[in-house]
Amino acid sequence: MARAAASAEIERLIQLLARLPGLGPRSARRAALHLVKKKEQLLAPLAAALTEAHDRIVTCETCGNIDTVSPCTLCRDQSRDRTLICVVEEVGDLWALERAHVLNGLYHVLGGTLSPLDGVGPEDLSIAKLIERADAPEVKEVLLALNATVEGQSTAHYLTDQLAGCNVTLAACPWCADRRRARLSRRGHPRRGGQSPQDDVSLLPPSPRGRGWQAELAGPRRVRGASRSMEPRTLPARIID
Repeated sequence: MARAAASAEIERLIQLLARLPGLGPRSARRAALHLVKKKEQLLAPLAAALTEAHDRIVTCETCGNIDTVSPCTLCRDQSRDRTLICVVEEVGDLWALERAHVLNGLYHVLGGTLSPLDGVGPEDLSIAKLIERADAPEVKEVLLALNATVEGQSTAHYLTDQLAGCNVTLAACPWCADRRRARLSRRGHPRRGGQSPQDDVSLLPPSPRGRGWQAELAGPRRVRGASRSMEPRTLPARIID
């Protein structure tokens, strides 16, 4: 049996760090060693911040975001466009859109996607709350910013049917679609062929709010093994509206 190189407390710290996304046993051991070395400068403030987060963070009762207040800071912001709701799968997707500064509306976090194989049905997601919010008279448009996976597209189909009775316009998030095209362009997917990339198309028409993109042409790119370079692709640069 292998002998432990550190005390049980340190080993427990390593095991807990290894549960974080992107950290394996070796990375967790390096992170734990760094924290122990920087005990006063890093470990103590981190422990205090984690304790405070555990005590204060709650889920927003309106949109599903996480914050220290409910309704969250975004829902309380009166400067936001309350005619627009952007639907995302997880809180991380909401944060990504906020960091990009592409939307000034409200959000709704589903909490995942429909997945019958995993036992995730409509009752397990925040779909009923979304329909309730979309029925509000001030809401005019709902953007679907779901991932281009089988589950994401199935969820988009389901939401389209469920929101058909609401007096709102359904559209795909234009920034998400252009971001996917840019990523595919950087990876070197050819334009020609019998089948388009799955996440290069949308189930819904893009929102007219996305017409403010300024674009620049990327230089020719070469696909590995291809005999000639690809034609230029249009990449999103920034938003002007």
